[in-house]
Amino acid sequence: MKNISPALEEKLLGSGWLSALRPFFESDEYAKIIKYLSERSKEGVKILPNVPDVFRAFLETPFDKTKVVFLGTEPYATPRLANGLDNSLKI
Repeated sequence: MKNISPALEEKLLGSGWLSALRPFFESDEYAKIIKYLSERSKEGVKILPNVPDVFRAFLETPFDKTKVVFLGTEPYATPRLANGLDNSLKI
């Protein structure tokens, strides 16, 4: 897939999420989001969570073990606290 790194693709494949997320990664919407975030980052805006944590929930929970997915915004827009998991804190 052209819109995600080979490393992320491999991790998502290992967790079972790649096939479920593939339509999103191949969509124009995802490309627009990545472009926007990249532009804002170049302007000096700090994007949170950090890139390695963006898909953390999918990497920590295998697809075949998932029963429910809660979608929300991470309320901790602080570099030390944002960790990619909704309502979770890095301590």
